[in-house]
Amino acid sequence: MPDPFIIERLEFITEHRKAITEYFSLIHQANDFRSSSEGKKSFDAIISRLLAIGEGIKRIEKKEPGFTERNLTQDVEIIFRFRDFIAHHYEKLDTDIIYEICNSKIPPLKNAVIHFLTKN
Repeated sequence: MPDPFIIERLEFITEHRKAITEYFSLIHQANDFRSSSEGKKSFDAIISRLLAIGEGIKRIEKKEPGFTERNLTQDVEIIFRFRDFIAHHYEKLDTDIIYEICNSKIPPLKNAVIHFLTKN
């Protein structure tokens, strides 16, 4: 049976992922993050949620090293580096990168977390 702390972190990650999906639903291309005040708000909100996901995974890995790669098939080092980049270089974030993360990285993370939580 998985550690209750890990389950709790994964549930928080699920909440953050759902919020990202909601905010991203208004975005159809990377430029949408720059073209309106709503797009800019979505960009800021998504970045905050990505930071929280990174922090959640960091806490999981501290508790159980290797968990993320074993159970969620996610590259921990990329997640950690991106979390640190958001935290320390916010002003350098690129809308194209955030768009790509939301478009191609969040759906597999969603599926992996749901799969883990439902089988445990």
